[in-house]
Amino acid sequence: HSNCNERSELQTMTFHKAKDPASRTVLAVPVTTDSRKFRCRRDDADIGIRHSILNDCEDLTVRPVNLFIANAGGTLDFLVDDINEAFQAAVTPAKELLGLEGVDVLVIDAPDDVIPEWGVGGYTYGPHAILVALEPSATVDRHHIERTLVHEFHHTMRWRGQGCGGSLGQMLVSEGMAELFEEQVLGEAPFFSRVSITDDEVGAARAVLYEPEFNQKKWFFGADGITFSFGYTYG
Repeated sequence: HSNCNERSELQTMTFHKAKDPASRTVLAVPVTTDSRKFRCRRDDADIGIRHSILNDCEDLTVRPVNLFIANAGGTLDFLVDDINEAFQAAVTPAKELLGLEGVDVLVIDAPDDVIPEWGVGGYTYGPHAILVALEPSATVDRHHIERTLVHEFHHTMRWRGQGCGGSLGQMLVSEGMAELFEEQVLGEAPFFSRVSITDDEVGAARAVLYEPEFNQKKWFFGADGITFSFGYTYG
């Protein structure tokens, strides 16, 4: 909500090991400059992204959005500036459009967990925690980190309302809305939302939309003969 914003600035702290000044861990956290309480307006006629997520949020304290870079080994040193810039670029519209608050973002060196084309991967663990995986040996574009964060921020806020899963249909909707939010903020949906899928695949998905048990790998990551990224495109 536009009337639920808080002002924050990013403070970067660098810790040097006593015996090796070149080896350092960088921790970037937003410093909240306004933790006032707020009251969000509610408009039952408006069920768009903003109002469907945060309703009746009277007397809540705006909590910070924190960034933590796990870099004790120094493998992410050359990406620290890009990570910080991407974080700030993603947080600003997410606060304005989603009322983003109360989220911790942890960035780690985890090549096995990235989208190969980007060297970046994102995972949301409930309404308050996001993991961003990076592959330092890849050519990582700052804008892909930003895009990943925009997508995952949407998940954290939706998690507090309608949720992000529970059935295949609910997960399809959740991923589709996060991709639409990417398009709204960045002007273009991600490439994995635009793959070619077949009518047979759509029919197979529709047959199990409401079943609580489903194979996420099958529908989203190309297992059992289903097109890779089917769920992101169909959603």
